[in-house]
Amino acid sequence: DLGQTWEQVESPYQGSLFGVIGGSEAGTVVAFGLRGHLFRSTDFGNSWKQVELNIRGNPLEAGLADGNLLGDGRMVVVGHGGVVLSSDDQGRSFQIYSRPDRRSLSGVVANADGNLILAGQSGAILASPSGTNLPTNKNKSEQP
Repeated sequence: DLGQTWEQVESPYQGSLFGVIGGSEAGTVVAFGLRGHLFRSTDFGNSWKQVELNIRGNPLEAGLADGNLLGDGRMVVVGHGGVVLSSDDQGRSFQIYSRPDRRSLSGVVANADGNLILAGQSGAILASPSGTNLPTNKNKSEQP
């Protein structure tokens, strides 16, 4: 009802959760938070399943700070240590990319080209959909 009424749902986790995003499939919700904990629901939060996030064979330990559903249906979640998670299957699984500078990220949105604008410890950064830096197209001989 567009936020007219609310109901409390049981948390899938006793620790801190920092954000939640809805998917493009009806009822799909992803919640994320402390120490790389990420949970998926397909019934608007009535039940939850933890999504395992492993990097190089070890559980992801980075806090997850923000997420966004992009125009093409991908879910992107960012966090501490320069972590960028991307899902093209409505949060069933995520590809994990760690940015080389390892600087914390606190926000993510997509621009009109489908690239990411990452906000965090290094300011605002334009990145590819996977989180890697885009090459700059500035010509040094151009006058301001």
